[in-house]
Amino acid sequence: MKKKKLIHYLLIICCVLLCFAFIACEKKDKNGDGDLTSVTVAGTFNLQTYYPVTSGYIYTMEWELYTNGEMKATVWSYDSVLGSRTETAWGAYYCGYNGSSYAIAYSFDSSSKSSVVLYYGTYIQTNMGNMELVGANSRGEFEGIVAKVYYAVQSDAYGCGILGDHSQYVVKGENASSVTAYAYEAYEFIGWSDGVQTATRTDVNVQDNIFVQALFRKVSEFYFLEYSAADGGSLQGETEQTVLEGRDGATVVAIPDVGYEFIGWSDGVQTATRTDVDVQADMSVTANFQIIKKECAFTYIVEGNGGSIQGETKQTIVEGTYGSTVTAVPDEGYRFVGWYDDTGRWASCVSEQTSLTPYAYWWDDSTTYYARFELIEYTYTYNTTIGGRLKGERTGQDLSSIVNTVSIHNDYTSETITAVPEDGYYFVRWSDGVQSAVRQDKNVYSDLEVTAEFVHYSKFTYIVDGIGGSIAGETYQEVVDGNYGSTVTAVPDEGYRFVGWYDAAGQWAWCVSEQTSLTPYADGWYNSTTYYARFELIE
Repeated sequence: MKKKKLIHYLLIICCVLLCFAFIACEKKDKNGDGDLTSVTVAGTFNLQTYYPVTSGYIYTMEWELYTNGEMKATVWSYDSVLGSRTETAWGAYYCGYNGSSYAIAYSFDSSSKSSVVLYYGTYIQTNMGNMELVGANSRGEFEGIVAKVYYAVQSDAYGCGILGDHSQYVVKGENASSVTAYAYEAYEFIGWSDGVQTATRTDVNVQDNIFVQALFRKVSEFYFLEYSAADGGSLQGETEQTVLEGRDGATVVAIPDVGYEFIGWSDGVQTATRTDVDVQADMSVTANFQIIKKECAFTYIVEGNGGSIQGETKQTIVEGTYGSTVTAVPDEGYRFVGWYDDTGRWASCVSEQTSLTPYAYWWDDSTTYYARFELIEYTYTYNTTIGGRLKGERTGQDLSSIVNTVSIHNDYTSETITAVPEDGYYFVRWSDGVQSAVRQDKNVYSDLEVTAEFVHYSKFTYIVDGIGGSIAGETYQEVVDGNYGSTVTAVPDEGYRFVGWYDAAGQWAWCVSEQTSLTPYADGWYNSTTYYARFELIE
C-alpha cells in the first residue's frame, strides 16, 4: 500500500514538472508602477489521460501570485470513488511582464524551470499544448483583470440562437465582441433579460461578469410529423419532421421491397409519394406493403348451345381473392347440366350449381370452365293389348308399340295415334282414361306411357229354321266376353208349335234349348254362334 502511494506521488510530481504550466497574472495599475496584485487562478487536468495506472483520480492545480513575483502552486488530487481531496504537492513560480503578455517561470527545485504564456482570459499555452482556464474564484473571473461575459438563449425557445461568441473573457475596461440574437420561425425576439431591446448588442467598458439571456415569444405552434414503414418496404425522405403550423412538410416516398407492393398509408392516403400540406396537428402514419400476389385468369364459355352465361365471362383475379359470380342460364327447352373443366366426354364436372364464384389459389394460373346444357326431351310411348294394333301418322300402321320423342323443337307434340281393334275386339279406352281411339298429346312435360285397351266379344245370330214362326228380339248381337246379351224369344205362328233352338239347320243339328226364350252369354270360347229356332206344324 505504501509503495503504491509513493508511486502515486512521484507520478504527480513528474506530471507537474514535465507537462503543465499554470499561471496567474496581475493587472498593471493605471499609474503603471508595475505592482502585482495577489490573485488566484485555477486549472484542471486529468492525469488518467497520461497515466492509466492512476485511473479514478482528477488533479487540480491552484496558483497564488504574490507582489514579490513569487507564485505558489498547490496540486490537489480528487478521488472520484471516495469523494475526498488531498494536497499532494506545491512549488514556486516567478512572473514577469513583457509589455504584451506575462511570462512565467516555475520550478519545484532550483534547477528545473520552464515558461508559459497567458493569453488574456482564454488559455494557457504550455509545452504540451493549450489549456483552457477555469475561473479563479467563485465569480468565475481572474480577479482584477478579466470578466466573464456569457450570452444564453431562453431554454424553451426551440431553434432560436445567438450569432457571435456567446462565451467571452474580456479584460476589464474593454469591450466585448458583438453578438446577435436570432429567432426561429415560430418565435419572435422580445429583448434581453437585462432590458436591452435590440437583437444585436455590444457590451462596452466591461467591468464585471455579465450573464444575460435572449428572450423570445412563441407566435405559432410546431407539429411533429412521423413517418414509418411496415414490413415489406422502406421510406425515402425525412421520416421525422418538425413543421411550423400551417406550413408544408417535406416529401416522403414509400418504396416497396422486391416482391412487395405499396398498398397505402395508415391514414388512407393511397399515393406512395406524399407531401403533407397546411399542417395543423401532430401526425404519425405508417406506409403499408403486401407481398405481390400473382394474377389468375378465369374464362367462362358455353359448350355448344342451349344457354348463356350471365356475368363477367373473363376475369383476372389476384391470388387469394374471389372474383365476381357468374350464372349459367339455360334457354327455353334446355336444362343446365354443370360446369366442366373441359369439353367433350372426358371432361370432369366441377359443379352442378348454376352459379359459380371463382377463387384464385396460389397454384391457379389460367382456368377455363365450360357451361354445359342439354335439350329437355320427353318420351311418349304408346302400347297396345291383345285385340288391337296401333297406327301412327308418321310411323305407320299395324304396330304394337309407337314411341315419340318430343322437345321444344316439335312443340312437345306427338304424332296422331289411332288404336285399331282386331276382328272380334272392341277398343275400350287408353290406360290414362282417354276414351277416344284417336289421340295426339301435347305439352306433357314429362315422360308418358299409355296402353290402348281392347275387349273380345262374341257374335250371336238367331235364325228361323224353315217356317212356322218368328223370333222376337235382336236376332244379331255382339256380346263382350263374360257378359249376357239380350233375350230373344221364338214365337210360333198359328197352327205351329216351337220345337227348340238348334245349333245348326237340318237333321243333324243339336238341340240347344227347348225353351222359347234364349239369353246369349259370351264365354270367350266362340267368336260367332248361330242358333236356329225350329217350328213344326200341329197336326
